[in-house]
Order: sequence, then structure tokens, then C-alpha cells
Amino acid sequence: MKIKKYENLFLKHAKENHKTFIQGETGTGKSTFLAKLVIDWCRIKKVEKQLKTKIANTDTQRNYASFFKDSWSLHRYSFVFHITLRNSVTEISIYNMIKEQIIDSIYSSEDDRKMAYTLLNEIMKRELCLILLDGLDEWTGPGGGYNLPTLVTSHRQCVILITTRPWKVGTFNPSEMDTLLQREGVNDPFELSRNLLSVMIDRKELIAKHLLFMRYVSEKKLNDLLLSPMMLSVILCSYAEGITLKGSKCEIYCIILESLLKKANSKISEFQHPPFPCFTGTQYIQPNIEHLNRLAEAAFHLLFSNTRKNSLVFGISELKLYKLEEELETSLKSGILSATPKASVLRLSSSFSFIHKSLQEFLAAYHIARNTQTINGQISGYLKRSNNSYLDVTEVLTFLCGLDI
Repeated sequence: MKIKKYENLFLKHAKENHKTFIQGETGTGKSTFLAKLVIDWCRIKKVEKQLKTKIANTDTQRNYASFFKDSWSLHRYSFVFHITLRNSVTEISIYNMIKEQIIDSIYSSEDDRKMAYTLLNEIMKRELCLILLDGLDEWTGPGGGYNLPTLVTSHRQCVILITTRPWKVGTFNPSEMDTLLQREGVNDPFELSRNLLSVMIDRKELIAKHLLFMRYVSEKKLNDLLLSPMMLSVILCSYAEGITLKGSKCEIYCIILESLLKKANSKISEFQHPPFPCFTGTQYIQPNIEHLNRLAEAAFHLLFSNTRKNSLVFGISELKLYKLEEELETSLKSGILSATPKASVLRLSSSFSFIHKSLQEFLAAYHIARNTQTINGQISGYLKRSNNSYLDVTEVLTFLCGLDI
């Protein structure tokens, strides 16, 4: 059954689901969905304030139309807290996560923070709050012994929505889920592709060009990849530029690297002897190959580290370890790495991460393919840590097979 109402996410028999899970494969838009939900809630609250009523008129509903026909049902939540679990991998308390990720980023004064902490506790006890936890598969908990982030007993009013990759769902008790939903990806890939194409070409050519694109997708058997918003964008932009794809995920991620590296260094050069077939014909990777190799080394060692604390979000010390601090500006300018300022009473620091976990996984696979001795070393040790360790690196294996089976 396709979900078309927010109420179907959060209500069962007119009662709140206190834990709703959304599972989906890499790039199906889980994080984007949570961001869209927050935007819908903000819009509703803004209009609600303007109208001073909980029921909007028809014109207002039309102005804020979305795929979910009942966006106004979100008005019942007094507060929405959006948490990225990769930024709190050793924290078990949701209350502490909100303190660290939201309140500490707003207030620098210790006194202001203490007052906000007290207010937050009262809000979570008295108000109906929606807590969005993004990326359960990127979270471990302290000591790796906990399955789910927890709320204190007094925060009974809080409703939790959690996104995760499917493999993680099987590692905890099903009784802890009120509802489990599957995120398939783009609702109508060809409608989205037509909308994207309309801003790239003359409207007079739109119908003909879009029909040719649909035929191209069918001939190259790319339909399944279009369910991912990221993949769809890459395939469409490549097609518009005259680049023909064969349906390889590695080929597509090489194009993503091309587009990112181009922003940092516009120098063009092709490989005379490409390290792997998917690098053939690329123009912006070869001039940046030394920098890319260091990024790939960091991606691998962080992903396969003995502790998960810094595997996805790391600091300047990790950058120095892999000699990336001198080229940090290049990494950030390209967009391969992103930086998040961390407010502190004593100083202002930053945490870093790859722009998307799947890109880190591709770079890790690239490093393994270049250094196969790692299979009997760090990888072997990583897989022996637990019976389910392999589940967290299945995407790396997929990329590795595509690079050099």
C-alpha cells in the first residue's frame, strides 16, 4: 500500500505510533524525506500562526500542496527535533542528542544552555513532540551494545520517526517497532526527470527530448537506478551532456566524482592507462588523483576502524593522519567532504564527513582495489568482530566487484 498521508505514518487506529521506522536502500531519499517533512511542518506552523487557527482555508492548502494531502495534520506537533545519528554514535539518550546537536549549536553561553536544557526537558514532558532520527545504520550506541536510542520515562509525549538501511532492522527486537515502512525511492521517475529536463533545455524541445530519454533508459536497462533521486539526477545530466551509460554503479559514481572535482580544479587530463575500466574517458579525476587517493585511504580506514565513533564523522586529527589537512580547502570546495561547525564554550571547532555515506563506500572500495593486501589485514579483522559485520559493508563489496571482480 502506498502511503499518501502523514496520518498513515504516525497514527494507528487514531492513536499515535510512538516508534515508526522507514527503511530504504542507499540513495532512496530517506534523509531528503525527513528534510521535506520538517519544511512542511514549518510552513504549516507559519500559516497557523498567521491565521490563528488550526484549520487552514482552501487557498492556504493549495499554496502549500505536497505529495502528502494532509500536511495540515502535522500541526498537532508542537515541536519537531531533527537529529543526525551519525553525529552522536556513542550517545544513547535522545534528550542528550538534542542538547548537543541543537541547543549547543544555538547558545554559546553556559548559563543560556542550562536554561534551554531545563526548558527542553519541560517541553518533552508536556508537549507532543516529533523526533526525527536519521540514519540508524550509522549509529552504534555506547559500547555497541544498544540497539536503539532511548527516551527517559517522563518524555511520554514524544513520537519517534527513524530512518535506516534495511539490514539494521534485523538486528533488534521487532516488538520495539510500532510501524515499519519501506522507502522505495522516487514516486514517479519520469515525471521528475521531465521536470528536471525542463530547466535544462528549451521548452519547445521538451516533449521530444524526454521521449528520447525514456527510450534511452529502457534500452540501457537503467529503470531500477532511477528510483534513487541521486542516481536519477546523474543519469539525466549525463544524458543531456551526451554521455552514454551502461548501467554500472561504479561508472555513475565516477561521474559524481568528476562533477565534484571539477569544482575544485578545472584542469583537464585523461588517463593513458586507467586504473579501472570505469575511469576510462574521465577528465577531472587524473589531475586530482593524488588527492583522491588520500581521500580514498581515509574513507577506507575510517569505515573499517575498530571503533565506530569516528568512522563517519571525524575531526581535524583524522585529516592530519591521512595528510588531508593541507588540502582541506580543496576537499570542501569540491564538496567531497562537508564541514559542520561545533559550538564550544572554549573554542570553535568543526567535524567533517563525506558528503554521502555511499560516496565514502565507493572510495573505500577504490582503495581496497588498489591495495588488495588490506583484505587479509584490516578487513579480515573487521569482519571477525561480529557475525553481522559484513552487513554494514555490503555496498563496499558491490562497488569492489564493479571495480575489479
